[in-house]
Amino acid sequence: PKEAKPSINIVNGAVSELDGKPVSVFDLIDHFIARYGINLNRAEEVMAMDSVKLANMLCDPTVTRSELVPLTTALPPAKIGEGG
Repeated sequence: PKEAKPSINIVNGAVSELDGKPVSVFDLIDHFIARYGINLNRAEEVMAMDSVKLANMLCDPTVTRSELVPLTTALPPAKIGEGG
């Protein structure tokens, strides 16, 4: 299967597209992630961050949990695997 390109589009406070898939073709898991799994308030900010930098932050013991949680809870699924 083709690797998804990380992306998110938020319209009127709801996800309308996630990792290249419009909401009209979401499966059950996509709907769940879009509704409950992504902090929409920070999603666009985190999407703009460099994926390698995010990956390094996850492995860096000097980066605190309070710094990481707001970032990792705003990541679309394809962005999670992009940094490595």
